[in-house]
This record gives sequence, structure tokens and C-alpha cells, in this order.
Amino acid sequence: MIEAGCIVFTGFNLSLGSDDLQAVARGVGSRAPTAPADQRQRIADSLDNLMDADGTLNVARMTADWFPDLECDLFLSHAHADAELAGRFAGFLGDRFGVRTFVDGDLWHSIGDLQTRIDDRARKPGEALDVDSVRRTTAHVHMMLMSSLAKMMDRCECLMFLNTPNSVSAAKSTQAGGIASSTYSPWIYGEISLSTLLRRRPPDEHRPAQRAMREIRKEPSFRYDLPLQQLRAIGVEDLRRWATEFEGGTRAAALDWLYRAYVPDQLKPSAL
Repeated sequence: MIEAGCIVFTGFNLSLGSDDLQAVARGVGSRAPTAPADQRQRIADSLDNLMDADGTLNVARMTADWFPDLECDLFLSHAHADAELAGRFAGFLGDRFGVRTFVDGDLWHSIGDLQTRIDDRARKPGEALDVDSVRRTTAHVHMMLMSSLAKMMDRCECLMFLNTPNSVSAAKSTQAGGIASSTYSPWIYGEISLSTLLRRRPPDEHRPAQRAMREIRKEPSFRYDLPLQQLRAIGVEDLRRWATEFEGGTRAAALDWLYRAYVPDQLKPSAL
């Protein structure tokens, strides 16, 4: 169960394309991955070591091994098809501001391998996969992933949603008669929904130094309405302004600049 009171300070709905990023992030290389480089191999090699004496898989050890706790400042939610764009944007944030970005796709890449390994272990050689068994395995794996993503949202002080045609589809709203944002990704829906349900903490509670020192499938197709109203909309011009007007300093100072510029109403008078 996700504890109340542990969520990012604020969130942004960032409309960004490859050309936009290129305009503000010239010379930025690829980012260092936020997940261990050998994570996929560890999944293939360590399944036997995660079995309890009675033959059951130890979920606590699995999540600690494959979905490690990482120290990041910003949680970046994006579509699977935007993995390259998300990586380049994370590189821009690191190079320009020193902001450590968690790219949620780093966990997604492990899910297929984990699912396959568990399913293969459950069946006998030559046997076909049992549909009910796969469904049960899928539920366990997806629960572990969502729990790990929620923990990372807890650890980060800022959330950004990468709003592109790959992550959001426009549809007529049946309630208001206008245009509503929706997605075909259950992961994006889950992450954005979490951002509406959990309470927020001010930046200094996230900073130790200040505190203590589906890929989409055509069949079947599921579409979720996205509650984006709580995320401050920003775009490439706002990124350009941030990169240009911020005069330098710590990554905390860079995020504080962003908050003062775009969500000053969420700041307490003495917060920054």
C-alpha cells in the first residue's frame, strides 16, 4: 500500500518534440542510465538466488535486486516510443542543471525479461504456457513494477510528464463536450493518477542537505482518460527560458528557479 504524504513537490506537463529539444539542448550527449548497466543480465542470472527454501520467489529480494532505490531529483514519465527523446532530455537536465532524472522506462525494459524468465521456469520442457499461470505471473510482475515506480515518485521532488503524440491522444470529452486528454498506456495512466491522489511535500523535505544537513498493442485496446489538470503546462520556450535565465548553482537552486517561475502559488512564503 502506498503511504499518504509521500509524493513529489510539484509536477509539469511538458510538451516536447525532438526538434524542440534539439533547439535548446545543442551539444548534449546521451545520459548515464539511472538503472544498473547489467540489470538485464542480472535478471537472467539471478532467478535461482531469489528463491526461498520452499521454492517461492521472494518479492522483497526481487524488488531490491532488479528495481533498486535510486537517488534522483526528477521523475520523468514518458511513452515507450519516446525512450530516445526521454534519454536525451534527461541528458540535457543533467548537463545544464545537474538535475538527476529517473526515466521510468528504465524499469519497463526489465519487465519483459522478468516475465519470460518466471514463465519459463513455471512450465515443463516442451509444454505450452498455461494461460492462467501467465495471468497470475503478469499480475505479480506488474504489481512489483507499479510499487517500484510509486517509490521512485516518493523519492523525487519533481515530476515531469513528456506530453507527445506517442503518450497522449486527443478525444472528444463525453462530459464537457470538448477535447480531453487520454492515453492507451496503463503505466502512464497509473503514474499520472498517482500524482493526483498523494499529498505533496515541500522541496526542503526532499533534500537531505536542507532537511538534515506497452508499447501499445492494437488488440485489445484500452484507453484511459488522463487527469493532467494538476500538472503545470510548459513547453520548449519555457525550457529555453530556464536554460537562459538560470545563472548557475546547485541542482536544488535550478529546480527552485523553475518553481518560482511557474508554480509560485504552491510555495510557502518561507519555503525558498
